[in-house]
Amino acid sequence: MKKYAYWGLCLVSIVFIGAAIGKAQSVALLEKDIFSFFNMAYDTTNYSVRILARLLIGLEVGLGLALLMPYARKKVFIPATFLVTLGFTFYLFILLFRGVTEECGCFGSWIKMTTEMSIAKNVVIMGVLAWAYKIYEMKDDKNFNWVPAVSWILSLLVFIVILPMKQLPVISPNSGKVDIVTSGPFPGVQWENETLADDAIVAFFSVSCDHCKEVATAMTEQLDQLPPIYMAMSGDETLMEQFWAETGLDVPYVFVDDEVFFTFIGELPPRVYKIEKGKIAFYKDAEELNALEEFLKSK
Repeated sequence: MKKYAYWGLCLVSIVFIGAAIGKAQSVALLEKDIFSFFNMAYDTTNYSVRILARLLIGLEVGLGLALLMPYARKKVFIPATFLVTLGFTFYLFILLFRGVTEECGCFGSWIKMTTEMSIAKNVVIMGVLAWAYKIYEMKDDKNFNWVPAVSWILSLLVFIVILPMKQLPVISPNSGKVDIVTSGPFPGVQWENETLADDAIVAFFSVSCDHCKEVATAMTEQLDQLPPIYMAMSGDETLMEQFWAETGLDVPYVFVDDEVFFTFIGELPPRVYKIEKGKIAFYKDAEELNALEEFLKSK
């Protein structure tokens, strides 16, 4: 039975390490989820949240590796993994209570899972861990000496080092004071072979966002009445052709890093900025963009 219990722990280890890899590939998504959970705007200067995101990734890797090794498995790491999974499950239930059901972010952008699917996954993981804990005996554990201890601590901390933390400005209605000559109103966003016009519209769209497509379609319908439009995109670049086909908005665009995108969008995309005389005059978020005419008249 211990052989099967070990195989079960191997599967749990794969899930934990795979989830960590997915989050590490798009760590800004995890940062965004943490900021949103605490009802905070995405802020690249808030290093406590950004370090917490990296520690969570390291924790998943560390627990995944520890389950594969015979050191303090029953005494420490099976219970610790169970409690961490239980904590993640409580977090998911809070998301469910808040109405967040479409994407839990458990595997970053690597594997898409709904909140309900992730809760079910966690229940299975906790079942496997409880079963393995029952099968294993204390005498099966080897002493937790300094070699695995150092390895585990390094796995916990290494992501703080290898995942860089870009610092970008906090965007507010007064951010129009940014000097376009020195940095432009959108640091980190550069349209290839294009210079941002002094009077323009800059739209931050997710390539798979339905509301973004609705706003983009409205822009297409009024294209001859609008100043030059530039798009800063997020998501799967292979879906851009579909975005064009559905919206007809063929204007300069660039795909930007998640950190840059989240800095400029607020809570959810789309966010559309009005540029006047080379400065950010104002912007409107997703819930305020139902009528493009109202946006253009806004101040």
